[in-house]
Amino acid sequence: MTHFGPASKVILMTTKNNSPAPKDHPFAHLAAPPYRVVGVGLSQYQACQGAPIQPGTCCDYCGTGIVETYWVEGSDGRRFKVGNDCIRRTSDRKMAVEAREAARRSPELIAKREDAAKRARERRRLREIEKIAAHQDRVDAARAALPSLAAAFGAEPHPLAHLAARGMTRLDWAKWMLANAGRTGQSDVCRAVEDAKLAGLAVEVAPEPESEPEPAKPVSVHFGQKGRREAFGEFEVEAKICFEGLGGLRVLVKFRADDGRLGVWWTSVSASYELVRGDHVALTATVKDHDQYEGEAQTVLTRCKFQVVREAPEEAHQG
Repeated sequence: MTHFGPASKVILMTTKNNSPAPKDHPFAHLAAPPYRVVGVGLSQYQACQGAPIQPGTCCDYCGTGIVETYWVEGSDGRRFKVGNDCIRRTSDRKMAVEAREAARRSPELIAKREDAAKRARERRRLREIEKIAAHQDRVDAARAALPSLAAAFGAEPHPLAHLAARGMTRLDWAKWMLANAGRTGQSDVCRAVEDAKLAGLAVEVAPEPESEPEPAKPVSVHFGQKGRREAFGEFEVEAKICFEGLGGLRVLVKFRADDGRLGVWWTSVSASYELVRGDHVALTATVKDHDQYEGEAQTVLTRCKFQVVREAPEEAHQG
């Protein structure tokens, strides 16, 4: 046997059936070969609540602290414990297979894997929320900077030739994209605004005179009965927002009634393709849930069917 330390692969002499020769097995000083895996579990140590979790034991072969502990029994009845690395680094294929099957069936290791997967999903979810928040801050900054770039953008034609021929400008494009496009389209506008500001095209804009305060909006209340499908009358498409997540592209459509009721619908791009912000639709849907968002009552809808009864102004359909 040649051994170059715990971190190196153990090189063994093997027999014709690819099993280690008994006298050359690296675990021979711990128990007599052949071996079988008789148990697997977790061994952890935590000094106090909130302290980091540390290995609760060490490998009998290499002395390294281990959490995932495999108990191995030799032909002489003696037992010893090793970590998963030491089992994998021997050429004892039978013992490696036994260890893998034991780990697959162990309730403790199953729970550990599920917990790790759950924490990974939560980290991905939080990263996605951070990305959405950062994107929204960037969009708000671009929207606030548009008045100072009105002269520069208003002098350039619309990026689409057929809309430029109708007299529309890059300013019209920027406004429409910020109001209706998904994250990619909005990012294009943000990039154009940032480049224009770096080029010194922004000009000072006199503050607008204070206007009279807007009348208070009607308070939203929940409507419909959970699980029941109903026709809810006329709603306006208040917003249509695209989100790119791990599951692909999703669209959030917000419907607002004249009396303030708010319905939200998570759907696909194809299902919401015909909807444009500002359209008035006759809405039939199934109530999935009654929810709250930023202190406002919203009714979560599913299986929405709609009929456009009054289209949004023509400029809302341009992009």
